[in-house]
Amino acid sequence: MLTDNIITLFVQAIFIWKVDLSTVRAVLWFNIATITPTFIIGILTTFYGLARGGRRVAGIDYSLEGNEPLPARSTGGRGEDAGVSPDFIFESASLFV
Repeated sequence: MLTDNIITLFVQAIFIWKVDLSTVRAVLWFNIATITPTFIIGILTTFYGLARGGRRVAGIDYSLEGNEPLPARSTGGRGEDAGVSPDFIFESASLFV
């Protein structure tokens, strides 16, 4: 996130300007000060995401209010306990080539 990077650079600049970085302890505090904006923004975006819900994608309904059953899974004619078909595994693997 651009905002996170800008705030982190601002905190680093202030820390370098105000603190003497000649000791190991000061460098360790610099690391903690650098991580803090990222941590805070992560917490804020988590609360925002929980309050507002997930992202909306056009054409996909994520609502849980319907009583419609889930679509049946194809087993390739090998019975209900067949698991994932080899065709599906081959097609999925070809996506990474």
